[in-house]
Amino acid sequence: MLTPRPSTPSPRSDPGVTYRSRDEVSGVRTTRDPVALLKKWLLEYKCCTDEEVKAIEKAGRAEVDAAVAFAKAAPEPPAYEMTADIYSGMKVDPRMCNL
Repeated sequence: MLTPRPSTPSPRSDPGVTYRSRDEVSGVRTTRDPVALLKKWLLEYKCCTDEEVKAIEKAGRAEVDAAVAFAKAAPEPPAYEMTADIYSGMKVDPRMCNL
Protein backbone atom coordinates (compact mmCIF):
# COMPACT_ATOMS: atom_id res chain seq x y z
CA MET A 1 0.00 0.00 0.00
CA LEU A 2 1.36 3.40 -0.92
CA THR A 3 1.23 6.23 1.58
CA PRO A 4 1.68 9.50 -0.28
CA ARG A 5 2.24 12.72 1.59
CA PRO A 6 -0.87 14.90 1.37
CA SER A 7 1.30 17.99 1.74
CA THR A 8 4.95 18.87 2.08
CA PRO A 9 6.82 20.64 4.88
CA SER A 10 8.19 23.22 2.48
CA PRO A 11 6.35 24.02 -0.74
CA ARG A 12 9.51 25.66 -2.12
CA SER A 13 11.69 22.58 -1.74
CA ASP A 14 9.05 20.14 -2.96
CA PRO A 15 6.02 21.60 -4.68
CA GLY A 16 4.59 18.09 -4.93
CA VAL A 17 4.24 18.13 -8.70
CA THR A 18 7.85 17.49 -9.59
CA TYR A 19 7.35 13.75 -9.81
CA ARG A 20 3.54 13.53 -9.52
CA SER A 21 0.82 15.02 -11.68
CA ARG A 22 -1.37 17.81 -10.33
CA ASP A 23 -4.39 15.51 -10.57
CA GLU A 24 -2.67 12.88 -8.41
CA VAL A 25 -1.72 15.43 -5.76
CA SER A 26 -5.23 16.91 -5.76
CA GLY A 27 -6.80 13.45 -5.55
CA VAL A 28 -4.67 12.48 -2.58
CA ARG A 29 -5.51 15.71 -0.79
CA THR A 30 -9.24 15.24 -1.25
CA THR A 31 -9.56 11.49 -0.71
CA ARG A 32 -6.70 10.37 1.56
CA ASP A 33 -5.72 13.33 3.73
CA PRO A 34 -5.77 11.84 7.26
CA VAL A 35 -6.89 15.08 8.93
CA ALA A 36 -9.76 15.59 6.50
CA LEU A 37 -10.75 11.92 6.80
CA LEU A 38 -10.84 12.09 10.58
CA LYS A 39 -13.00 15.21 10.46
CA LYS A 40 -15.34 13.54 7.97
CA TRP A 41 -15.63 10.39 10.09
CA LEU A 42 -16.23 12.31 13.31
CA LEU A 43 -19.12 14.11 11.67
CA GLU A 44 -20.42 11.14 9.67
CA TYR A 45 -20.57 8.81 12.67
CA LYS A 46 -21.90 11.59 14.89
CA CYS A 47 -18.98 11.39 17.30
CA CYS A 48 -18.79 15.20 17.28
CA THR A 49 -20.92 18.06 16.15
CA ASP A 50 -19.65 20.57 13.61
CA GLU A 51 -19.14 23.08 16.43
CA GLU A 52 -17.06 20.57 18.41
CA VAL A 53 -14.87 19.84 15.37
CA LYS A 54 -14.34 23.57 14.86
CA ALA A 55 -13.43 23.92 18.56
CA ILE A 56 -10.90 21.07 18.23
CA GLU A 57 -9.36 22.73 15.16
CA LYS A 58 -9.25 26.10 16.93
CA ALA A 59 -7.59 24.55 20.00
CA GLY A 60 -5.03 22.81 17.79
CA ARG A 61 -4.17 26.03 15.98
CA ALA A 62 -3.89 27.86 19.33
CA GLU A 63 -1.51 25.20 20.66
CA VAL A 64 0.70 25.44 17.57
CA ASP A 65 0.64 29.25 17.70
CA ALA A 66 1.65 29.16 21.39
CA ALA A 67 4.52 26.76 20.64
CA VAL A 68 5.75 28.98 17.79
CA ALA A 69 5.57 32.08 20.00
CA PHE A 70 7.47 30.25 22.77
CA ALA A 71 10.18 29.14 20.33
CA LYS A 72 10.55 32.62 18.85
CA ALA A 73 10.77 34.21 22.32
CA ALA A 74 13.34 31.71 23.60
CA PRO A 75 16.95 32.92 23.75
CA GLU A 76 19.41 31.60 21.21
CA PRO A 77 21.33 28.62 22.59
CA PRO A 78 25.06 29.08 23.11
CA ALA A 79 27.29 28.15 20.17
CA TYR A 80 28.78 25.12 21.95
CA GLU A 81 25.35 23.46 21.92
CA MET A 82 25.71 22.95 18.18
CA THR A 83 28.16 20.13 18.80
CA ALA A 84 26.55 18.66 21.90
CA ASP A 85 25.61 14.99 21.73
CA ILE A 86 27.68 14.32 18.62
CA TYR A 87 29.78 11.21 18.98
CA SER A 88 32.94 11.99 17.08
CA GLY A 89 36.29 10.50 17.89
CA MET A 90 34.72 7.84 20.10
CA LYS A 91 35.12 4.18 19.29
CA VAL A 92 31.89 2.40 20.05
CA ASP A 93 31.80 -1.34 19.55
CA PRO A 94 28.60 -2.50 17.93
CA ARG A 95 26.39 -4.72 20.01
CA MET A 96 26.76 -8.26 18.78
CA CYS A 97 24.08 -10.86 19.20
CA ASN A 98 24.81 -14.52 19.83
CA LEU A 99 28.49 -13.97 20.60
